[in-house]
Amino acid sequence: MGIQRAKLGLLFLHKGMYNGRRILSQEWIEACIQPRVPPA
Repeated sequence: MGIQRAKLGLLFLHKGMYNGRRILSQEWIEACIQPRVPPA
């Protein structure tokens, strides 16, 4: 399970790119890292 999380982390780090190919859209990555709960 740790290897899969590391690979997913690399996709986030590289904004969805892997070996020069787009795997995940940059918009999806950015939406995933946005906070969902407003700060108190």
